[in-house]
Amino acid sequence: MFTKTIAVLALVMASTTNVAAAPEGKTVVVKGEGAGKWEMWCKVNPSRGSEFTAFADPSRPELTLVAPRYATCSYKNTSSSDLIISVEGAEKCPFRKPTEAGCATKFPRGAFGDFSL
Repeated sequence: MFTKTIAVLALVMASTTNVAAAPEGKTVVVKGEGAGKWEMWCKVNPSRGSEFTAFADPSRPELTLVAPRYATCSYKNTSSSDLIISVEGAEKCPFRKPTEAGCATKFPRGAFGDFSL
């Protein structure tokens, strides 16, 4: 009986370890495209771990958010051209008027604001 109990506990622990090592949720990618100066930052509340802020600009235009429970992203376009922000993998597109190509929208020069994922 004791050996059987240990075997069952070992199986439960092994399966729990495998589940815990696998990432929960989906990956959301937020990408900015545009010439000139712009910036975007997202305050992310992940499924696991502590809240953090991710930053993007023309030199690092893509943010990969693994298993975000909630995120608020802010943007500022100080360039002389449009800023296009696209989102892939989110449950719902955060933009009121997404483009025909998918979940993306265009912000003119001087635009600033935020959106939630």
